[in-house]
Amino acid sequence: SDGSVRLFDHSEQEITILTDKKVKGVPVTCLDMKRIGEEKHIYIVSGHMKGQVAVYKIEGLLEQQEFLARQNTDNPFLKAQDNLLGNIHVKHCKTLDDLHPTTISCISFVGDLTAQIQVISGDVKGLIQLTEFRDGTFRFKATTYCLM
Repeated sequence: SDGSVRLFDHSEQEITILTDKKVKGVPVTCLDMKRIGEEKHIYIVSGHMKGQVAVYKIEGLLEQQEFLARQNTDNPFLKAQDNLLGNIHVKHCKTLDDLHPTTISCISFVGDLTAQIQVISGDVKGLIQLTEFRDGTFRFKATTYCLM
């Protein structure tokens, strides 16, 4: 209800909160998450009540098998790094606040996601948008296509 996406681990401990000032106080109505790329970063896209779309990138969140292997190691540095310092870095990539005129009811990553990130979103009035996101040098760029 506050516009943020909260990420929890398997034991229901909060890992991090994803938010942007453009969506503060605007409830999240739908979201999708996907591991993308060779580095297997996690991308999260959220749709909001007033038509905004926000994209976040999470780096350093280990897959369960890798996390368990690191926890069972005898290397005290790895355990301290995982438990005390944490490996997670969260980046807000982009918020589009003019994509939909009304509440977004569904959102999903689509395509092969190798060249760019593609997201399809639909609102309660039936408007469907396909948006391509590219990670540029200094900013995350977006191109939107209206689907009829």
